[in-house]
Amino acid sequence: MTDQLAPLRITATLAAWCGLAALVLAGLLSPAAAFAAAVLVAGVSLSCSMLRSPAAAQLRKQLSFGTLVAALLFVGFHLRGSRDASSLAHTLPPLLIGVLTAQGLGSDKRHDVMVSLALGEFMIVLAVGVSPATAPVAIPMVLGWVLAIVALVQSHHFHSADCSAPALESSSTERPPMLGPAATAAALAVAIGMLIFLLVPHPSGTSAQRRLRNRSGVAGPGNTDPGSGARGRSAGHYSRENLDMRVRGKLGSTPVAEVPADSPQLWRSRIYDVYDGVHWTAEEVRFATLGPGRVRLPADPWDGGVAPTGPVRTDAVRTLAGFDGLILAPGTPVEITSGGRATTLGAAQVFIDTRGGYVVTSVLPQTNPATLASAPIGSTPDSTDDFGSFGHPQQLPPGLPDRVGALAREITRGESSRPAIVQAISTYLGAHKTYDVNSPVPASGADSVDDFLFNSQTGFCEQFAAAEVVLLRTIGIPARMATGYGYGANQANHRRLFTTGNLHAWVEVWYPGIGWSPTDPTPPAVQAAAGPHVSAFTRFVRWVQKLLAKRRNQFVLAAVIALVLAAGFGIAWLRRRRRTPAPATASPAALASSLLTAFARLESALAADSRPRAPAETLAELERRLGADAAGRRALATLELACYSPQQVKPEEARAAAQAFEQLAGSILAAHAARGQLADSIGVRR
Repeated sequence: MTDQLAPLRITATLAAWCGLAALVLAGLLSPAAAFAAAVLVAGVSLSCSMLRSPAAAQLRKQLSFGTLVAALLFVGFHLRGSRDASSLAHTLPPLLIGVLTAQGLGSDKRHDVMVSLALGEFMIVLAVGVSPATAPVAIPMVLGWVLAIVALVQSHHFHSADCSAPALESSSTERPPMLGPAATAAALAVAIGMLIFLLVPHPSGTSAQRRLRNRSGVAGPGNTDPGSGARGRSAGHYSRENLDMRVRGKLGSTPVAEVPADSPQLWRSRIYDVYDGVHWTAEEVRFATLGPGRVRLPADPWDGGVAPTGPVRTDAVRTLAGFDGLILAPGTPVEITSGGRATTLGAAQVFIDTRGGYVVTSVLPQTNPATLASAPIGSTPDSTDDFGSFGHPQQLPPGLPDRVGALAREITRGESSRPAIVQAISTYLGAHKTYDVNSPVPASGADSVDDFLFNSQTGFCEQFAAAEVVLLRTIGIPARMATGYGYGANQANHRRLFTTGNLHAWVEVWYPGIGWSPTDPTPPAVQAAAGPHVSAFTRFVRWVQKLLAKRRNQFVLAAVIALVLAAGFGIAWLRRRRRTPAPATASPAALASSLLTAFARLESALAADSRPRAPAETLAELERRLGADAAGRRALATLELACYSPQQVKPEEARAAAQAFEQLAGSILAAHAARGQLADSIGVRR
């Protein structure tokens, strides 16, 4: 038995795959789980197409009910006693997969398949809603949109076929065109969607604090760390309040910002000072909302009461598609000018509720070796390193193995200044450890820094930075981890481009009386290789993103799309006006239907006249028995061509044949009625 819903099932399956891909890109589903779910969804769709007997349908319905119950029990058990919103977000994907599987097993009708399609589209909506940036899920989002349009066209086609008259016997294999209307509808939907995206201003959301928590992971109610460590590394990984040392993987190449080419190499966005063996977190600071316009930022509480003493510079930063709201600064930001509000987490971390760019004035850190060498070593915490009640630049996890401190003392033995100690540790890490973004994940319960130093001995920037911070702290030198963007690629316009591939982590060391000074223990060869070589496709994507960053260019592109749409509608209208109307307005199927209907009336007339057509009587035999005239013979010949010849009959021939059958049937019935009247009159006379 042929499954007429197979094309619609394929479209719904592809939409579900797009939804699963979007969930993976949003960090809500692991790639392995998504692959297993994709195979399951495809198998369910295939079973519905192939196993269509009543017994198989009943079995599928039973499996559907069992799958739905199992999914609900799983979610209920997982959420038992949890009030964490992030737990709900990570529980929705398995629930949706379970409901999608249950719905697919019982989809024997068109509306059932459309419900499966809606579930796949909802996965995409969920991924877009929780993703820190829309760019990663853009491809499955667009593909899912197009598939939804195609499915609607297919569904309309099936509905029209269901509501139309049954197809009469004909040799024509013509099928209603599907590709043309589907492609037109999809292209029209994409064009209208692009117009909406380009013309409608992007909403700024609710408060800046809420957006900061949702997009950057800043600590707040209902936003705790999931602690899975299973998600891949992304741009948002370096802007969250909680930095998980177990996350692995490569970063993308989405353009984030352009800064002056002569500016410092390291641009900071966040700092981390608390380490628990697996995560780095930042001291919680109350939010303060300032602006818009030019605002003076409050003093940085992480500076321990020591005002920055370095040189001051002002930089104009142009933000691009990958910018997440946390400003980048080459030092401690003291003043910022932007078109939106600024929300501060101390002066070191500022979130702006706007796009396009900002101007930041920063106090650069001291990096002169002679200046830094004048600070005391501070082998033990003393009054010069006292940060009072704020900050934890000397905190260490209670379970840190003793061999970490022993290694630090061995590396720095004989050094007499803080810069020399810092340099000795950086040199050791660069010489003895290997850079690898897919380094082994530490075992459960293991300290991440200890595992990096003594077990895997491979890692990337945050492993190198975390190891140096912990080694320095074990010998009494305050240090913390900083994240942001480093190095980048110089452009022809005397600017330097930062992409998500330039996300970086480094170390800031405290020098009493001077302040924080950056140092980067990541191997120099890795630093130099950060982003100068990109493919032609990546350069094209960056060019498009830079082009659309300007509002004026968005309006120009929207105008071009509108003109193309108007031209398309105009051409279609002119073609309709110029098209010569065909003599016949009926379709071949309608003509064949009218012809067979007229012949059926002829057969009814013969039966009423007690001369019915025998089951095995051919049209030629019927012609001889009736003694048909020329018009009748042509009509029967036309009917034979319409039923058995691959060549379609002409509309005018079909109408003439139908008219001949009607006339012949009328004459037979009239003659029959006349004979009846004659018989009645004879009976009366008798």
